[in-house]
Amino acid sequence: MKAKILSALCILLITLLATNVLALPIDVHRVEIDGEAVEGDSVRLDIQRGQDVEIELTMVPTEDVEDIEIRAFISGYEYNDVEQIADMIGPISMDAGVKYRKTLTVTLPEDVEEDDYKLRLLFTNRNGEDMISARYQLKVDLPRHELKVTDVVFHPGKHVKAGTALLGQVRLENMGEKDEDDVVVKLMIPELGISATDYIDSVEKGEQEETEELYLRIPANAEAGLYEAQIYVGYNRDHDKVLAKTQISVEAEAQPEPEQTVVLVEETATEDVQENVPANWKNTVKTVLEVVLLVLVALLVVIGLIIGFTRLGRAE
Repeated sequence: MKAKILSALCILLITLLATNVLALPIDVHRVEIDGEAVEGDSVRLDIQRGQDVEIELTMVPTEDVEDIEIRAFISGYEYNDVEQIADMIGPISMDAGVKYRKTLTVTLPEDVEEDDYKLRLLFTNRNGEDMISARYQLKVDLPRHELKVTDVVFHPGKHVKAGTALLGQVRLENMGEKDEDDVVVKLMIPELGISATDYIDSVEKGEQEETEELYLRIPANAEAGLYEAQIYVGYNRDHDKVLAKTQISVEAEAQPEPEQTVVLVEETATEDVQENVPANWKNTVKTVLEVVLLVLVALLVVIGLIIGFTRLGRAE
């Protein structure tokens, strides 16, 4: 809304100029647009859209002036309420008899219509009573061949897991004067060594077309991180090219956990054998041991007696 009001005020000021409004004491000696000297609006200057237009002013004040603002603008752009084709310098003060050079730059959007426009210059002071203005005729032209990547849509999105598929669709717009045939579109992620290619039969002037789904498979061993996805477009028998870039986030494939080997070890009972022996068995073993001990004692006695009797017989 403010932009529309400002444009209306500018037109009103120009109208006032035509009714002998007192001019500011500034002599504009030279105006150059993109390096070309221009005078009035008798000759149109050809300018291509989508570029910056540089306006260089050479001027000499005949009196000291203060709080001067210089504005360059083009009216009639469809979206001037959002993005104006304009530039301004100031407020500035200038001394009489001194030559000043000032530069303004206006940007022609890529979607401004091909047509004739006027570049207007306004010089205003603080109270707005005095002004001077100038108008220069421009012919906004189109490049002969120009395709633009307007959008890239990824499925399932720009975040994808390693080892899964990534699908991409590329939308192109023809911003040039000529229809473009046999357009090649290539989607690639160089760091992963993957790519896919599609062809569009024709993209007519001022129209948009999109590719079929371009299929990429992210390698299963891809590391997690951001990767640059590139969109290459070749047209005009591959004499003209466009390279657009975007980013894809890759999530590393989940690694399976190693299988755990379970070793079963049979526990050997280490309890005291005696604790597991019945009490009656203990008594039996004790009795046997006592009998064996008595037999041994008896044998020792018998052996002793035999040895004694043998010695007595020898003595006799």
